[in-house]
Amino acid sequence: MNDMETLSVTEAAENLKVHQSYIRGKIHSGEIKAHNVGSEIQPLYRIRIVDLDAFLESRSVEVLEGNEGSEQHTRHNN
Repeated sequence: MNDMETLSVTEAAENLKVHQSYIRGKIHSGEIKAHNVGSEIQPLYRIRIVDLDAFLESRSVEVLEGNEGSEQHTRHNN
């Protein structure tokens, strides 16, 4: 994989199975690094695949033993 391969906001959202507004919000908060190849008035963001992977890694959780079905018993690894 080329480190310069990029995804659009739509492609990143489809990849993560989330809404595009979620991806844009994470870009605006600085949690997902993106590059604006458009203008300030009409931004056109591109996200490097390695940066999307880094975001996912920062959001990883560890399910504690014996609590596989419970979201309350997870440990965030960030």
